[in-house]
Amino acid sequence: MAKQVSRRVRKLRQNELDIAAANSLGDIVWPVLPAGRNLQALALQVPLQQSQYWAPDRLLRHQMAQIQSLLIHAYKHVPFYRERLGPLAERQLPRLTMDIFRELPLLQRTDIQDAGAAMVTRELPEGHGGVFDIRTSGSTGRPLEIKGTSMTALFYRAIGVRAELWHQRDFHSKVVALKNIKPGEEDPRPGPWISGVPTGPGIKLAMAQPVSTLLDQILAEDPDYLQAHASTLRELIRHSVAVGRKPERLLAVKTESEMVEPDLRDFCRREWGVPISDIYSCQEANLLAIECPDNPPHYHIQSEAALVEVLGDDGKPCGPGETGRVVITSLHNYATPLVRYEIGDYAEVGEPCSCGRGLPVLNHIAGRLRNLAVLPSGEKVTPVLNSERVLNDLPIRQFQLIQKSVDEIEARIVVTQPMTGADEATFADYFRRGLGHEFPFRFVYVDDIPRQANGKYEVFRCEVET
Repeated sequence: MAKQVSRRVRKLRQNELDIAAANSLGDIVWPVLPAGRNLQALALQVPLQQSQYWAPDRLLRHQMAQIQSLLIHAYKHVPFYRERLGPLAERQLPRLTMDIFRELPLLQRTDIQDAGAAMVTRELPEGHGGVFDIRTSGSTGRPLEIKGTSMTALFYRAIGVRAELWHQRDFHSKVVALKNIKPGEEDPRPGPWISGVPTGPGIKLAMAQPVSTLLDQILAEDPDYLQAHASTLRELIRHSVAVGRKPERLLAVKTESEMVEPDLRDFCRREWGVPISDIYSCQEANLLAIECPDNPPHYHIQSEAALVEVLGDDGKPCGPGETGRVVITSLHNYATPLVRYEIGDYAEVGEPCSCGRGLPVLNHIAGRLRNLAVLPSGEKVTPVLNSERVLNDLPIRQFQLIQKSVDEIEARIVVTQPMTGADEATFADYFRRGLGHEFPFRFVYVDDIPRQANGKYEVFRCEVET
């Protein structure tokens, strides 16, 4: 089916793809958007197929042109950026360069939190469509809310399609995805596993369940592909080996949101006979890097959707083999522009890939570990710790949950004002549902929750020996 999709894309009329940048839709300079909305995520594969093999300097020139368009919009229509971009606007530079761009200060999570509505555009360019909310607690445990548009969603889908094409997946196949939804809230009606793209059935299962239950559900669905967090996958395979049952039709496993250690890849191939392919994403900007299909586990940054910088402690770009802070600029989000946003992750820069793609390489992504909670029965579940409105309504700046024993969770919290008993009850009830058990909570109020020495921050950490 991947080949059929590729042929379908190539058959699109060339005059729909050859649009001058000056006439691009909604101030989107690059990649150039096909005319009309029908099948745009598929049609974008034509320019994406070409640009993935561009030289790095050519990619950067196009990124700078798109970012310049974004900055002009942000300066005019986003109150937060009026002051931040003022010095740059006063220089009236004809062309943005990377050296000039790096003069801009880094955007921190607290900047977005403190700015509130001032981060949101007062006017969208024509053609960007409707606005939707993006809420996340992120890797730092700090509740955050930004806005996205139909345009950003289009690029999310297009990069998602690229990932499937790279790994030659059959679009007619059945996919089971383990998601951060609460048990009992699953939608029983299967839908496409890429929004807006014709696919086989996509089944979403709540991953905050004992692995024995999850494995039974997966075996009943008998999917072609499974999407899961690495820690959940490891427990699934272990339980599968213990009970002597495994998914028989499975072709591959897709992982996201956590580090995938080499031994897990070997474990999956050995016990289930299938490979793992990983993606690197964040809630604020969606898919940032895709594992190279030719040289795993190298990741290719998706330069057509985001500029990704990896910076050392001195603020300078890291070279190959060096690890630094991940800083992103989302190229097409004109609703809440994220310009040089430090997302809280660390990554190691890689050498250019021998596959021939000019897209930058990350060797390794760190700082995205989420541990499993241990139930009194000894079974392990993946906590559902995504942010919801309940967190945004509480006076919380930062939180961390530490499981001290099978019958106690310590909640470390940094607050903006004292929490009431009702606030604590709301917080505990929410995370009890996310943990899948009625754990007692012990609240500890602190001034700050520092990162670990390796730069990681764990929203949930289990200290129970198993």
